[in-house]
Order: sequence, then structure tokens, then C-alpha cells
Amino acid sequence: MTSQLYPSAREKFLTAQLSWLTGAYRAIALPESYIPDFDDTVVADVLAGVRIATSDEIENRTATKGFAMCDPVHFGLLVDTRKVNSLVFFKDTGDEGTSDLIAFIDSADIIGAPVALVGFDYFFVPSSLNGSVFRL
Repeated sequence: MTSQLYPSAREKFLTAQLSWLTGAYRAIALPESYIPDFDDTVVADVLAGVRIATSDEIENRTATKGFAMCDPVHFGLLVDTRKVNSLVFFKDTGDEGTSDLIAFIDSADIIGAPVALVGFDYFFVPSSLNGSVFRL
């Protein structure tokens, strides 16, 4: 699968309902078996049983020349038999039913992915488009 923005997020960015620079953003680590559905719109649409972990809040987000950038995404100590193969970024409202899905990032666009989780603190760095998470 190719990394891309969720269509619902594109629409919300274009109608000023979302801003990469305001609010809390996080990412969900997902296994190789995960297949994104771009009709999904909120975190609740991503089955809890398939999720490996949710990151800490993403820090130092910037938006320069249409590139959404941030610090490496921190997940903390992870142990799981599945490999992290992709990330889904979302705006965290504190409620999975209203937390907008933003971008699906495939292993080709994550430095070092897929990665087996053997009990370390994990940081993931999106490598797409000049080190950004996505570009509008």
C-alpha cells in the first residue's frame, strides 16, 4: 500500500477544520497484516485488536512550504510478536469517535520499517518528502 492522506482529512484541511499546528496529534503503530481503508475517518474505525500501540503526543510540528514535519514519533517500550510496518497519524480529541485519521504511512516511508518489537523504546521517523509526514 502507498502512503497517503485520508480523503476526509484532505477535505478538513482544505476547509480549515484541521490544522497540523494546533491540537494534539499521535500515531498508531500497525502490523504488516493491516490494510488501510481510506473510507475510514476516525480512530474508532481502526479495529483496536489490530493496533500495536499509540504514540506519545507528537512534538515540534511545523508546516513549511506545504510539508507537515515533526520530531521522531515516540512509542515507548514495546514488545509484540508482530512487526511494525505502518503508522496512522491522527488528531487526538480524547475520544476515538471524533479523533480524525490524517495519514497512512507505509513501511517504504518509515526509516527502518518493518521492525520487530523486542522491548526497547521505539522512535519512528517518516522519511517521505524531505523528512515530512505528508505534504498538502
